[in-house]
Amino acid sequence: MKKLLLLPVVLSISLLAANAVMAAGFKRVPGCAKDIGVGNYDFVWVIKCAVGGSGGNEIYHLNGGSFTKVSGAAVPIAVTSNGIPWVVSSDGGIFHYEIRK
Repeated sequence: MKKLLLLPVVLSISLLAANAVMAAGFKRVPGCAKDIGVGNYDFVWVIKCAVGGSGGNEIYHLNGGSFTKVSGAAVPIAVTSNGIPWVVSSDGGIFHYEIRK
């Protein structure tokens, strides 16, 4: 029975995909961030470089084409698939952002 060896084909496809990503490159956006979280549908939240109080750094949300500051301060950030950010303050407190309806 003959064995099929697919590794070179898979490797070639992976290298082509990697080269396509590298060719695309990164585009610099204005500002400075310590952390970023992205959910589905372009829900982008960042922890900026500026200190935002005793809890950490300022928190911003991408709204249209610019970042809008929200209340609070944090160190890391994570965003759920439906766009809800979760943050941890510098003293270890865990918070999630409540969307007002």
